[in-house]
Amino acid sequence: SVVAGFQNLDELRDVIFRYAEFRTAEEVGLQLPETHVEQIRVPMSDAQADKYDTYLLDYEQALKRSREDPTMRLKALGLLQRMALVAIHAELDAGPLNKEGKPEWTWQNARQVKDPACPKLVTVRDFILQIPDCGHLVFCDNVAVHFWLKELLVRAGFPAARIAVFNADQAPTPMRRQILSERFNGVPPVLDETGAVEQEGIAPQHDVVIANATAYEGIDLHVRTCQVYHIDLPWEPATLQQRNGREVRQGNMEAVIRITY
Repeated sequence: SVVAGFQNLDELRDVIFRYAEFRTAEEVGLQLPETHVEQIRVPMSDAQADKYDTYLLDYEQALKRSREDPTMRLKALGLLQRMALVAIHAELDAGPLNKEGKPEWTWQNARQVKDPACPKLVTVRDFILQIPDCGHLVFCDNVAVHFWLKELLVRAGFPAARIAVFNADQAPTPMRRQILSERFNGVPPVLDETGAVEQEGIAPQHDVVIANATAYEGIDLHVRTCQVYHIDLPWEPATLQQRNGREVRQGNMEAVIRITY
C-alpha cells in the first residue's frame, strides 16, 4: 500500500502511531505563554480600493466564463492573488521588470517604489513604536514588503541596526539565520545554586524581525517576543501554525503574547 494524495491516510496514521506518541504541551505539563489573538481591519487607500474593485469585477467575469472555458479558472486564481497583493500595498501587483521582462518586486529593486507607506504597514509600524523594547515578529511572504516596512520604521526613528530581516536575500544560509535569531533572543546569564551570576548574559541586538517562509521552521524566536503581526494570509492554515509556533512555546519570558491578523 502507498499513500497517494489523500488516499490511505488512515493506514499511514496507524503506522506512525505504532512507533510514535504525540502529546500537546498542555498534556505533558509544559507552561506556554498566554495568547491574545486579535483581527484588525485596516481600510485600504483609494489607490488600493480602485485596483481591488477592478480585479474583483474581472474575477467575477472569469468565474462566469469558466463554465465554457476551464482555463478561465486559472485566470480567476491569478486575479485572487492580485487582489491579495493590492490589499497589502497599491504597487505590489506590478513591480519593475525582471530579466524575463515580467514585473517582479525583489529586495534589490524595492527602493523603486513611489511610496513605501500604506495603511497596513503604517499600522504595524505604529504598534511597534508603542512598545519598542520587547520582541516583535512581522510575517509577510513578499520581500519587497520587508524592505518597505523597515524603511518606514527607520524613517520614524527606529534604529536600523535593531531590525533583522529573514528572507532568502538577507538571511540566505542556516548559519546566518541562526546568528540573527541569537541576536534577537539574546543570551540570559548563567546563575549558580545561590542565584549568583556565573556567566554574564548577552543583551539582544535586534528588537524587530521581519520574515517570510525562511523563518517558518528550525528557528527559535520565542525568548522575548511580545507581539506577532500577520500582514498577509498564506494559502494553508498550517502555515499560520508554523508562524505562531516560532514564539508561542516554552521558554518565552513574556506571560502574554499578542497575535494580530
